[in-house]
Amino acid sequence: MRQNHSHMMFKYGCIPLLLVLSLLACKRKENTTGANQLGGKQGLQQKTTEELQAFITDSKRKIKDGDLIERSDDGLESESMRNFSKRDKTFSHCGLAFMEDSQLYVYNAIAGEENPSEKLRREPFDSFVSPKMKNGFGIYRYNLSDSEAAALHSMTKAYYAQGLLFDKTFDLKSDEKMYCAEFVYKLVQKASNNRIIIPTSKLQNYRVRDPQYKGLVLKEFEYVGLDDLFLNPFCQPISTISYK
Repeated sequence: MRQNHSHMMFKYGCIPLLLVLSLLACKRKENTTGANQLGGKQGLQQKTTEELQAFITDSKRKIKDGDLIERSDDGLESESMRNFSKRDKTFSHCGLAFMEDSQLYVYNAIAGEENPSEKLRREPFDSFVSPKMKNGFGIYRYNLSDSEAAALHSMTKAYYAQGLLFDKTFDLKSDEKMYCAEFVYKLVQKASNNRIIIPTSKLQNYRVRDPQYKGLVLKEFEYVGLDDLFLNPFCQPISTISYK
């Protein structure tokens, strides 16, 4: 890959270059359950910093080990990730929450300016959903048994210890690197011994319009969208909020 390709892939962080071109072409008006849905469930319009923090604090009390935390951000990368979802375009990033040493953390796979090391990130919940930088978040829960939740926590810590890198190519066939939704998808299924099956999405017959690829057609591209993680029978919503 030429140097300019590598630079572009790093710049867009959570989305590979080939898909940025197609996903940005999707119009937000096609979003039937998109960002407005987040505010429709629980919106805190024109609220003070103290009121927002009170909601975040209350939300932390509801979270259990292994809960899926999805959040909404601004920016090109976030817009691309939302369009990566086919059914619900509310969220742009995700991670798994666990209580460690009396502190709630969210493990999440991310790259770009927010995480230049590209290694799996362990971030305090308050930072992960900070109203100063984010637009809102949702808490979702898989029907994990206590032993499955413990196994999920153990695997998550192991990947963090080994410095799992972010997967810019969105390759589901490899476990050496993972992107945010792939990380949740694979670990939840492994922890439940494939009792929990999370669906995937596909792009088919897309003609890449970048002249550098000379009319390349992607016959089929399988991936896990952020909405695939919670729009399934094994996951239930706990709480969602839009800051705007």
